[in-house]
Amino acid sequence: MPTTSASTHPPPPQGDQVTVTVTVLNDGTAAASDVQVRFIDISSGESLPIGDEQTIDAIPAGGSGTAQIVYDTAGLSGDRQIQAVVDPNNYIAESDETDNIAKQKLTIGQVSAPNLVMQAVNIGFQPPLPITGETVTINAVVLNDGATDASNVLIQFNDITSGEAVPIVKEQTIAVVPAGGSASAQAVYDTTGLSKDRKVQVLVDSNNLIAEVSDSDNDATKVLSIAQPPMPNLVVRADSIGFSPPKPRTGDPVRVSAVVLNTGAAAATDVVVQLLDVTGGGSIPIGEHQVIGEIAVGESGMVQVDYDTTGNIGDRKIQVVADPNNFIPESNETDNKGAATLLVLPPPAPNLTVESANIGFSPPVPSQGVPVVVSVTILNGGTLDADDVLVQFVDVTDGGMVPIGEKQTIERISAGGDASTQVTYETAGKVGVRKIRVLVDPHTIIPESNEGDNNATRNLTVTSSPAPNLVVQEGNIGFNPVNPVEGDTVSIQVTVQNNGDAPATEVAVQFVDVTGGGSRPIGANQTIALIDVGSSGSAQVSYDTTGRSGDRKIQVVVDPNNLIPESNEGDNVAKQSLDVASQPAPNLVINANNISFAPPTANPGDQVTINAIVINAGTRDATDVVVQFADVTSSGSAPIGQQQTIDAIPAGGSGSVQVTYDTTGKDGDRKIQVVVDPNNFIPESGETDNEAQKTLEMATLPAPNLNMQSTNIGFRPADPTQGQQVVINATVLNDGSADAGDVVVLFLDTTDETPIPIGTQQVIDAVPVGGSGVAQVTYDTTGRAGERKIEVQVDPNNFIQELKETDNEANGSLTVTPSPSANLAILPINIGFNPPKPIEGDLTTVNVVVLNTGAIAATDVVVQFADVSNGGSAPLGTPQVIASIATGSSSSVQVTYDTSGKIGTRTIQVVADPNNFVVESDKSDNLATRTLTVAPPPAPNLMVLPGNIKFEPSAPNEGDLVNVLVTVLNNGTPMPATWSSNLPR
Repeated sequence: MPTTSASTHPPPPQGDQVTVTVTVLNDGTAAASDVQVRFIDISSGESLPIGDEQTIDAIPAGGSGTAQIVYDTAGLSGDRQIQAVVDPNNYIAESDETDNIAKQKLTIGQVSAPNLVMQAVNIGFQPPLPITGETVTINAVVLNDGATDASNVLIQFNDITSGEAVPIVKEQTIAVVPAGGSASAQAVYDTTGLSKDRKVQVLVDSNNLIAEVSDSDNDATKVLSIAQPPMPNLVVRADSIGFSPPKPRTGDPVRVSAVVLNTGAAAATDVVVQLLDVTGGGSIPIGEHQVIGEIAVGESGMVQVDYDTTGNIGDRKIQVVADPNNFIPESNETDNKGAATLLVLPPPAPNLTVESANIGFSPPVPSQGVPVVVSVTILNGGTLDADDVLVQFVDVTDGGMVPIGEKQTIERISAGGDASTQVTYETAGKVGVRKIRVLVDPHTIIPESNEGDNNATRNLTVTSSPAPNLVVQEGNIGFNPVNPVEGDTVSIQVTVQNNGDAPATEVAVQFVDVTGGGSRPIGANQTIALIDVGSSGSAQVSYDTTGRSGDRKIQVVVDPNNLIPESNEGDNVAKQSLDVASQPAPNLVINANNISFAPPTANPGDQVTINAIVINAGTRDATDVVVQFADVTSSGSAPIGQQQTIDAIPAGGSGSVQVTYDTTGKDGDRKIQVVVDPNNFIPESGETDNEAQKTLEMATLPAPNLNMQSTNIGFRPADPTQGQQVVINATVLNDGSADAGDVVVLFLDTTDETPIPIGTQQVIDAVPVGGSGVAQVTYDTTGRAGERKIEVQVDPNNFIQELKETDNEANGSLTVTPSPSANLAILPINIGFNPPKPIEGDLTTVNVVVLNTGAIAATDVVVQFADVSNGGSAPLGTPQVIASIATGSSSSVQVTYDTSGKIGTRTIQVVADPNNFVVESDKSDNLATRTLTVAPPPAPNLMVLPGNIKFEPSAPNEGDLVNVLVTVLNNGTPMPATWSSNLPR
């Protein structure tokens, strides 16, 4: 079923309703009925349906039918591709399915509108290269390459150098920028305090109040370069700082000179110069600030101060700072300081030095016991003689500090000279490498230029003389009996070997019980008279194991006091374990299950019998078993009665004991403790199970229960107006079992995050059992309009003991009506237009009636009209002001709306009191909108209907010539129009 190309009217402007008509031919041999036609916008590559599918009732064979749809072009422009699809679902069987689709282009013209353009090239500065502080005139030329004029164009000048937009002046307004023309605006820019490149932005129509063809070209930025005014530049260099004398000794006065240069472009006056000693990170002023009256461009000035070197030795860092407080503006502030080093020499002094190479031994390698002469040569590398020089010789082997002989004194060591002294060193018992140190002037009595070279150390090797070596080993310690039972006496034997190269006599042997880290001697030290070289000797002692069951650690020490010189002292100690079996013993056990009460639940004042069963889980009978009962409910322990005694508890058996517990004055559950053998008089195999606890339940004592409920909070008046005094009543119930007295009641306003007390705390003298009491306060509602949350707390500090403490507070809600106020209201129906259906270009009067449904009159009511079509917001004229609107009354204002260039549906918004200056009871009804339809200028509307298409003959045979006659209607407004289209078959 072939289709013609979809046809449309001549190119419509954006926003028009376009009728799209398609003529469907049937060149088949049978009629087609219920022919569906789908219209689609395929401009974007997607298939967007246009309206609903249309149906042609019937198309005879060889005939045609017409379908049409209305296409809304709002928001569309340019070329649109319109496609018509016949029988889209292939419901009709056809001889050819390939010719059911056709498309045609529709060109939609844009709505006439301005287009404001701001370009960087159109931003100018005068002067173009200002100096800091000059006033710059910024000129901006705004272009309008749109089709209509732009009115009331806002221009904003901003400095955006920092990344933020800082207004340079208030927004400027250009009355009109004509279509195709331009207009300019100016701003005056104060550059005081500014320098370098500044980014100046010009923003046109910053609030998008003007509907434009494009809003993307409304701003531009241009750089304004601001030069600095001529300024000095004060420079201090290290090589411009001098000292006289250049190398003083401590205490000498030094004249410090500093030259300050001016490398800038302007002279500097009243130049302050500060000299500082900044040695070691300090900052100590040297003298007073110096002032140079003027330093011309390219010239220099000099200052001098005296520096006292007393107490200062070594390198001193002297800093010179020009203009330390930055009072003088400069082109560069980073080169105002410089520093130079002054070497201050120490005063004349000796320098005593001792070196390892100057320490000598005679003989150089002695045997143990041979005296050694230790000599030393002391040098004086200083500039003064040293008198009465003290020399100390010390043995510092193994970290010790043992003097060798007496301190020696050298009468004098001349400057640049040396002197010697010596002592004798006894080597007895000092085999091995010995560290011998010499200290010169050990008490630092002689002032020296260097105190760090007054000591030196040299090693002396002392060879050994023949000596025994006593050895005791774990395997050489024996016990008899080997497996003793607690209480047995055990004979401990040890064999001591001598693997040295000299015999040992009067060898002492010590036996010690070191179990558990202890140290208990076993008997007296034993003595072996002689142990020859390569031989051994033995010693023994008796060990009483009473009370010493378990694994015992027995230690044997040979020569414990080191009275015998040996070649090795590290093998004189050994340990051996002795397992002592335990004697049979009882094990007394008490647990909570074996503690009982009669009665099981007591009333305060009852005499309760406490019974305890003690079990002996050990292997031996226990006699005179003491049992202690105690009340440990609180942090302390109160004994219950006297200690009880069970005469005997056989091994594997049990015994019972009881006491009477007086519960008078005891409330709440009680913790009862039972302790067996509390003083540990009975030795047991286990001492950890002698105590147990059990709780005795006590009946509850009568007590009040204060109950506060929301339903028992009342307000008088119940519906107050803001500013009224409201009496708040709270009824407190007592559903406990005892009266309550001096009941404190606290009232709080908890509406906001921080609770606010209402009045002072109230006190109810008494609230009887099953009764109630009332407390009340007065609440000032001034400034508290709206719903207020009132909380009542009973006994807030929990001074009254109650059965339950969780129901002592409740909340009530109090609604405080705001004070009388106006209420401005605008209804859509109260917005009117004259004429109601304007044609583009008409001046339309927009009228609005503003109601006041509030309780008081409203004065100076501002009304703002705006065109908010398509999401914009263009004010209509200036805001209007109604002097007064009485309560229950209304008033009207109007503005004139120019509809030029505003064809289509326009949304007009009216807002009463846009800045919220009028106090109202409701702000939600101050705004309303209404739609105004602006018709296009008169234009024809050509139509063709299926009934207006005729065929002659109406039923031709194949090959006949057929005349197709069509009648075209014009139901538009009078306007000449010509339209034609060839419809190919």
